[in-house]
Amino acid sequence: MPTLFITEYKTAVAPIGTSQAPGVLPTPPVASQAVAIGVGSVASAAFNAATNAVELFTDTACSIAFNNSGATDPTAVATANRMAANERRIYAVQPGAKVAVIN
Repeated sequence: MPTLFITEYKTAVAPIGTSQAPGVLPTPPVASQAVAIGVGSVASAAFNAATNAVELFTDTACSIAFNNSGATDPTAVATANRMAANERRIYAVQPGAKVAVIN
């Protein structure tokens, strides 16, 4: 089944004064989720309270949409914010927010 893999991180930028390069996703991740991709928009679970960045990876072409923490579930539409198959993206997010996905 086509899947959007979501890995949640505390931050997407290494702290100043560390030996990590900027943009490195510090491990271990805070949480991870997998959302099945289909013909209807499906929202993820709310991001962890410590999550401020997510890495998204999709194994098929899809569209995504985000909401703000506490808002109604986001609704992805097939004509906007497209991701290609096997694409990886990193986004800054609010703790408690969600991402939705559709084929």
